[in-house]
Amino acid sequence: MTNIGILGSGSIGSEIATAVCNGEIEEATLVGIYDQSLDAVDTLAQQLPAAVPCFTDFEKFLDSPGMKMVVECASPAAVKEHAEEVIDRGKDFLMASSGALTDTDFFLRLAKLAQARGCRLIVPSGALGGIDAI
Repeated sequence: MTNIGILGSGSIGSEIATAVCNGEIEEATLVGIYDQSLDAVDTLAQQLPAAVPCFTDFEKFLDSPGMKMVVECASPAAVKEHAEEVIDRGKDFLMASSGALTDTDFFLRLAKLAQARGCRLIVPSGALGGIDAI
């Protein structure tokens, strides 16, 4: 079982949170949700079928007991702001906003840090047509 935290409570984050809470994503448990907006994260929390801790403080979010992976569902700016800290804290990082990796120096820093910390940097191709060919 992988304990995950979700960074971002918009459409994608809400869908993933609901799917995890409903057991549609096997082998995953939701241990926390982070968003800069208290209103957004509270709205999502009220829609979920189970109680999940919600945070507007990123440090407290990362301290969620047992968290092994952060799933980013926010923006390329959020990736640039938080990815290094997530990986430095020994957590896997799955990012939806792969556009942040167009900054080669940033990508190389993340990859090197993930390797040093024994973490995974996961970039699913998802809706980005052609990324598999790149």
